[in-house]
Amino acid sequence: MDGITSLVTRAGNLAARKGMLVVNAIGNDGDTKWRTMGAPADADSVLTVGGIDPFYNYHINFSSVGPTYDGRMKPNVSAYGETIVAGKEKLQDVFGTSFSTPLTAGFVACAWQLRKHLTNMQLFHEIEKSGNLYPYFDYAHGYGIPQASYFIKVNQTTEQKSSFHFQSDGLSLEVIIDDDIDTTKDDNNLLYKLISEKGQIISYFVIEVITKEIPIDFDPQMVESVEAFYHGTYKKYKL
Repeated sequence: MDGITSLVTRAGNLAARKGMLVVNAIGNDGDTKWRTMGAPADADSVLTVGGIDPFYNYHINFSSVGPTYDGRMKPNVSAYGETIVAGKEKLQDVFGTSFSTPLTAGFVACAWQLRKHLTNMQLFHEIEKSGNLYPYFDYAHGYGIPQASYFIKVNQTTEQKSSFHFQSDGLSLEVIIDDDIDTTKDDNNLLYKLISEKGQIISYFVIEVITKEIPIDFDPQMVESVEAFYHGTYKKYKL
């Protein structure tokens, strides 16, 4: 999974060089011993899509994770990986990043119609920037779920973003939520990740916010900085 070895990965990069925007599922091995993506999801020029639980809005357990063997971020974005379809006798609940990917591919087609002047790789990065977590990312969600509002400029400044700050006494670190906490909301989670001196993600977490003080556990010998995202606000703290 180094982005250059697999034949289908090389084909994906070749298609990108010819001007196509290739959208591919990251795979469904997140709850197996393999866990990592499959090819051509490891290709640098392939927009790789992870799976999101439609009820929880975060990583769905079977969706494979990154990074690539050489440390690149994957997936790039995410979309819903569960849906209800017509079976032979009745409706049934089915799962897979094979559902996440066509949702994203359709979104990409619509976005490209609105931004016809963009090259495939320019659009690739615009899709990433439209993610609901951007500029935060991790190896399960990428930059999150692409948002149509990014391309059509609707209601981008009307919603008040929640805020938080980091607090440290030199030995410990906490995220302090500045706004009132509404525990009745389904999406009331803090995402944070621990970064090494080399800029690599050591670990990442999704924490349900039920108190205004969230302790961050870390090894000061390994962690150089902490990045967090909560209700539209992204912040970085250097240790």
